[in-house]
Amino acid sequence: SSALLEHTTGNRNIALGGVAMYRTGGTNASASDDNIAIGYGTMGGDWSGSGSDGSSTKNIAIGNYAMDGVMVAAHNNVGIGYAALGALTEGDANVVVGYESGLDMTTGDDNTLLGYKAGENITASDQNVIIGSGAGATMASGINNCVLVGFSAGDAINSGDAAGTVAIGYHSGTTLTSGQWCTLLGYEAGYSNSTGNSMTALGYQAGYYNTTDNNTFVGMEAGL
Repeated sequence: SSALLEHTTGNRNIALGGVAMYRTGGTNASASDDNIAIGYGTMGGDWSGSGSDGSSTKNIAIGNYAMDGVMVAAHNNVGIGYAALGALTEGDANVVVGYESGLDMTTGDDNTLLGYKAGENITASDQNVIIGSGAGATMASGINNCVLVGFSAGDAINSGDAAGTVAIGYHSGTTLTSGQWCTLLGYEAGYSNSTGNSMTALGYQAGYYNTTDNNTFVGMEAGL
């Protein structure tokens, strides 16, 4: 199966599956310890290594092609699902569960992604919590500290200006792209707001049509 084919000096690694963790012979990368790779091609990328220590340690990848990028000193990550964390290079302490969730992440740190394609386009953003199918789907780099929970919550966010957004509920903040300092809680809360800043919407479809700044909506269909 070629699992661990190039891994010569690392300790306590477990690789199960065809070509799992098999191209780890880059500069010092073969000394990587305490990794678990289960699935075809899992952790199967070319660990090229750089500098004095290119080892990657204490990572867990379960699912075909999960965490199969060119890993260079990536530590303490968990990727579960087909191609989860499939492009990871140097990111640390990410927990990602779901089909192609975190697919494009390369150097992001401390992200928690759960759901089908959750945060799939994140590359170098940090400290986000994204839970739900398609949530945070267009986030890329420099968008940090967001909490997005629900089907397609915050799925249009594409600017670092939206860092710190809280959107919880089905399609909450679904059209938000760059609006700052928004807190949206409820089914379709803040649904139409794209660039409006400092919006607080709490309740079923609260602030549904609002697109301007500095507004607060509390209650079912508030502001409709």
